[in-house]
Amino acid sequence: MSSPSSHSPGHSSGHPSGPEHIGGTLSDLPPLSMALADAVRAPRRVRTRHPWRALTVAMALTVLWPLQILRHYGLRRDWSFLPPSFAWGFAALWLVATVVLFKTAFVPARHQVLPDTFKASRFALVAALLLMVGSWLIPGIAPGHTLLSPTDAKGFWSQWWGCTFFSLQIAVSVFVVGALLLRKVVPLRRAWLGAGLGGAGGALGGFALHLLCPVGDAAHVALAHGGAMLLGMALGALLLPVSLTIALREGRRSLSRPQHGTS
Repeated sequence: MSSPSSHSPGHSSGHPSGPEHIGGTLSDLPPLSMALADAVRAPRRVRTRHPWRALTVAMALTVLWPLQILRHYGLRRDWSFLPPSFAWGFAALWLVATVVLFKTAFVPARHQVLPDTFKASRFALVAALLLMVGSWLIPGIAPGHTLLSPTDAKGFWSQWWGCTFFSLQIAVSVFVVGALLLRKVVPLRRAWLGAGLGGAGGALGGFALHLLCPVGDAAHVALAHGGAMLLGMALGALLLPVSLTIALREGRRSLSRPQHGTS
């Protein structure tokens, strides 16, 4: 006759299955980092995202440099001689494109949580093409006051690069600020978001150039002022995913890094 102890739970299969075995298994797990343990013990309240606030902050930060340039140099030399419909009409178009592209990149649609990154990039592409075509078809030239591009290729592309580089600097500032403000949102299609932010920065650069640059022939305005939007989109699509990936990686490292000290 077998003793009752031989049929007790945890001994019939020959392997321990009681609390001692469970405790041994948990002891084999790697220890939690102090930061993660503190987060588990004392969870913090989740902050509500405020996309309109982020949009306001982004626009306020990124317009500072163009405003300083405009304050220093003033309006283009031929501004008062340009047809008012062209001068103010295209200024309004560039400004509306800037605001719409910023809004699309930062503010989600109704009943949505994340911004529609594909919509942001699509709007940027359409705006860039429309402004390029419009600038080509309706050049604003005040004879005797508006400058024209040099006739030689070297002079033309040198002038093109001056305006394009100015606009790209603004585009870079926009998607750097955007990456900082949207780093915790982390949409899946980051390249589309980068393209949308680059287009918004290119539109802001085009608006500034419309007020500053006295070169008014169709080829220069379309390719330099409008074309910079396309280059800004490409640059944003390439650089924003990289910057967001680096930011996320550093954030994970700081969470998993053991913290030494007393609690």
